[in-house]
Amino acid sequence: MPGKPTYEELESRISELEKSDLKGKQAEAALRESEEKFNRFLRNAPRPYQSLDENGNFLEVNQFLQNALGYTREELIGRNFGDFLHPDWFDHFKVNFPRFKAVGEVLGVEFKMAKKDGTTILVSLNGKIQRDDQNHFQRTHCIFQDITDRKQAEKALQESEEKFRTVADFPYSMETWVMPDGMYRYVSPSCERITGHTVAEFLADPNLFIKITHPDDKSKIVEHFHLTINHEPIVQNMGIDFRILTPEGDVRWIGHSCTAVQGRDGQNLGRRASFRELTKLKRAEEEKEKLEEKNRRLQKEESLGRMAGAIAHHFNNKLQVVMGYLEIILSSLPQDDKYMNDLTSVMQAADEAAEVSRLMLTYLGQVTGTREPADLA
Repeated sequence: MPGKPTYEELESRISELEKSDLKGKQAEAALRESEEKFNRFLRNAPRPYQSLDENGNFLEVNQFLQNALGYTREELIGRNFGDFLHPDWFDHFKVNFPRFKAVGEVLGVEFKMAKKDGTTILVSLNGKIQRDDQNHFQRTHCIFQDITDRKQAEKALQESEEKFRTVADFPYSMETWVMPDGMYRYVSPSCERITGHTVAEFLADPNLFIKITHPDDKSKIVEHFHLTINHEPIVQNMGIDFRILTPEGDVRWIGHSCTAVQGRDGQNLGRRASFRELTKLKRAEEEKEKLEEKNRRLQKEESLGRMAGAIAHHFNNKLQVVMGYLEIILSSLPQDDKYMNDLTSVMQAADEAAEVSRLMLTYLGQVTGTREPADLA
């Protein structure tokens, strides 16, 4: 049986216990101080902060979260986090909160929260799980960011880009943006319908349009492109019509116009150009020209016909006078007159001339002809 401890041993033991108790109190004080610093940091964090227990109830919130939702600290502490979610997200929280506790961390989770005034905000959450030394759940630590304005701005930008893309990608004409160095920055997909060549082909070869130009128009299009590239400042709305050859060998008319593109500071950003297919229009113009030419020819023929008719009438009138006098002379001469045969020949010639004049007037529609049997032999 061990002997009783001596006085010195008791004093040593008491001293050790006092030291151990002091260390414990110091550790507790340090822990409290650390927790207080941590809580002060979270309460004054520049973003909304919350801490939840294992059931999803609020343990701690900072002023930024109170301001974001419009509730006081007393209205939030002890309440379940799901009570402050948009109704569409409540089931989502019930399913995913256990997953969050199991995984231990979430980054950039987006969802909607309901404010006290009935409005909603879209937030992005980053969170971690705090565990003890035995890896048991203690609490969550989550930082929020109100991204409502950012998402609205992104949506507005996306809608604007979609509008621009729709206008740019689905025009009737082929639209391009050529940089000052002559390279294409943008080519609309309509280029394939108009030229038979893809966007990739144009982006890879800035001289493709010159290469597919009809040989008879190549010199003028080269001169035009050279002028638009090198003219300072670029002449506005410079236009030209020319022909191209498609990969299938078809000839198409193209109407081209371009204008300068300048930045806000007046910097030259190249030129914007439009290429519109004019094949049907050109063919219609050619057909119109042919019809107009035919109409002019018919009018000319009609004018000539009227003039010929007037001449024929005048000639016939004069001829009738000549024939009248010949008849008077022939009727007044004896049959054996030495001029009788000559005058008779003249009369026959005049009669034949009158027949020619009558046929001309009939052809011109100014005298109604008669149909009689004729001996074709």
